[in-house]
Amino acid sequence: QAMQRVARSPYVSAVPGGYPVLIAIFGNLDEAHRAIAREPLLLKWYGENFLGRLGTLRALLGREGAQAAVRKAPYLLLEENQRKSRKFELAFEAIENLFGTEKTREIVGERPELLALGWKLHRALRFAERRLGSREKVRDRFDAILERTGLAEHLHWERKPRPRNGLWTPKLRLPNGFPLNHGPWSPHTNPLGKGGPARGPWKDFEEEISEEEVAEMREDFPDDEVVDDLDDLDEGLDDLDEDAVEPVAAEMPVGHSGRTVIL
Repeated sequence: QAMQRVARSPYVSAVPGGYPVLIAIFGNLDEAHRAIAREPLLLKWYGENFLGRLGTLRALLGREGAQAAVRKAPYLLLEENQRKSRKFELAFEAIENLFGTEKTREIVGERPELLALGWKLHRALRFAERRLGSREKVRDRFDAILERTGLAEHLHWERKPRPRNGLWTPKLRLPNGFPLNHGPWSPHTNPLGKGGPARGPWKDFEEEISEEEVAEMREDFPDDEVVDDLDDLDEGLDDLDEDAVEPVAAEMPVGHSGRTVIL
């Protein structure tokens, strides 16, 4: 079908090197053309350039999971001067540390763009685990942590169709031809240096008392020892005999003044 489509084309040209491989990766002609329409840079590379990253995705997600992931996020196959396979492994490992292998495959299958965060996600989640004190708290607040670390906003950049800088060919006098956007929690944007402890944007949570902690407090302080209403305090004050309460200043030596305390 693909060869017939090329044969009917009015243009006399060779098939791009990666075209047959892209059709095999995405499963059929329509899916391949849908990915190419979204990411035209896929046609820039030879087919064997995609196989290493595809193999890593299959090792992490399985064959069907990898195909579903690249259909949703075809930019995962692009090289972009990055060690993409290592990024996939780091992001998967960080999520797997919280949810386990099977649940992680479900999460990544629904949101494959998380794999593009790589080292940034790994560093941010480990910092959150140390900050909050437990892995369970990080798991329960996963989406909130992405927001508070700035990674949720950075995902918009990762999902943008290429070329994200608006330049098909480099035009600037920079090593890669365009300014880089490393994103938060990257070693390159670490305020303590690339080799320093992981640091990045963070906003603390307002801790709430859980029901278990409330139950423990009630065991330590029974109801008869706890004042549940301000009326109890008023009743206690009414029972006091004003004459029985001597002013504190009367007991103080002459020449000294006391400190007034307002209750």
